[in-house]
Amino acid sequence: MFVYKINATMTVAAIKTIYQATAFDKDLTTLRLATMLAQTPLTVSAWQGKQLIGFARYLTDFEYSAYLSDLAVLPAYQRQGIGRHLLKIGHDYLGCRVTITLRAAPTAKTYYPQVGFTACDHLFRLPRAIQLSVNKLSSITVTAQTKISGQQLAQVFQAAGLRRPIYDLGRLQRMLNNATFIYTAWQGTELVGIARDFTDGAYVGYIADLAVAKSFQRQGIGRQLLAQIRCDLGPQISLVLLAAPAAMTYYPQLSFQQDANGFTQPRQW
Repeated sequence: MFVYKINATMTVAAIKTIYQATAFDKDLTTLRLATMLAQTPLTVSAWQGKQLIGFARYLTDFEYSAYLSDLAVLPAYQRQGIGRHLLKIGHDYLGCRVTITLRAAPTAKTYYPQVGFTACDHLFRLPRAIQLSVNKLSSITVTAQTKISGQQLAQVFQAAGLRRPIYDLGRLQRMLNNATFIYTAWQGTELVGIARDFTDGAYVGYIADLAVAKSFQRQGIGRQLLAQIRCDLGPQISLVLLAAPAAMTYYPQLSFQQDANGFTQPRQW
């Protein structure tokens, strides 16, 4: 009988065993794995007795977006529905107002449609080795130090023309509070852009939002926000995002690569 747990303590050794058994493409140094575990806000794990046999790992704000970074089950326990149960528990815990995004391994592309995910063509990825060059704008200040309110976030979303729950200020505030990093762009005292990021500090960063007010677009502000994220997170972390339809041609200009292995489980509201 298998037992499933949310945010149970998992050791680096147990995680490493599963990664090695399932041939995950990761640098499995102890420090990076420990950092990853410490900074992952949601895990769902499967156990047989005291043995960890599988887990799902999510980066999320618990309000609007989630990135399923890993789904791994020991080979001896595969094809027994464990992965499906891990995903269902994760989905139920996050609720119907969170979109879950993932980048599937090529061998798993036929699996995710069987468990409720839909293939998408608007997942983009900036590989670890690629840096973003930028000419900093003298009139724009980009910072990760300035706190903003849900009201300010609503205003910049509206000014950028993004579809977000701008009338639910409590939800927007929780989206801010539960992000790993909030990068803001200012012209004087005017907030003109924002980037919202979740990261495990070791392998991946998910850009949940990139928004620049329409009157300030085409000036390089979005590039500057993303370049600051890349600089701060470092070259060991890949960046992933879902592009809005209008931005499909924008991200390749910044060296993001369109990924054919993207899947989503959309929110209901």
